[in-house]
Parts: sequence; C-alpha cells; structure tokens
Amino acid sequence: MFSLLSRSRALPRSLALVPQQLRASLATTSKAHRAEYFVNIWDKPGIDRSAVADKVDVPASFHLVGEILDEQTLKVRGNCLACVCASEQEVVELLRHTPYYKQGVWDMSTAKISALETVHTSNLVGETEKTKV
Repeated sequence: MFSLLSRSRALPRSLALVPQQLRASLATTSKAHRAEYFVNIWDKPGIDRSAVADKVDVPASFHLVGEILDEQTLKVRGNCLACVCASEQEVVELLRHTPYYKQGVWDMSTAKISALETVHTSNLVGETEKTKV
C-alpha cells in the first residue's frame, strides 16, 4: 500500500522549518503588499527528474511543496507549491531560480498560478504587521 510518509524521503530537507523561515522572510521583506499564491506545474513529458531530486533545497518563500503523482504508476508528474510573493511575476521569477526550471524538468507553459488565502498566511501577515508598529 502506498503511504505518503514513504514519499517524504524524496525531499532532502525537512519541511518542518519552512513556516519559521517564511515568518522570518515576511518580517524582513519590503513594505510592498505580499500575497499567497498556489502553483501547479507539470514536468515535461518523459523527463527524468532523478538527477535533480537529491539536490533540491526548498526556498524559504515556499511554505508548501508537494509532488503531483500519476494515479496509476505513482510516478511524479509535476509539483504543487504555495508561496508568498508580491506578484504573480515574482512567483514566476522564484520558479526560474529552482533547479527544476534550470535543468529543464518543468514545462513552464503548464504553470497555473492562483491567488490563495490560508490560515497560515493570515497569521503570518498579521504578525508582520504587528512588528512594523
């Protein structure tokens, strides 16, 4: 039986620290309005992502990183991400700095970027505003 816990070894860095890093990132960013975005991005057909998987470090701006799996084979077909940025263009620039983009794994034409609001964003933005006062 497939277990999500068995997939955790695919990400070399513990994601437990990401919310803390995101909080620090928000506290030190400019006064520009920051929003949360959700991204779905698919791999190029037939691409081998194994060379990238062991070297990926999760940027602090991403507070959710997941793999989109094929329903039949459970092979990775893409990624879903949540991040805090000032604009959709900043999200695209953030994606372009990842090893998956640089090594040609992701098909950028498939990237779907949507505005997102979660309890994490509300809490973090609220804490950031308090520190500015």
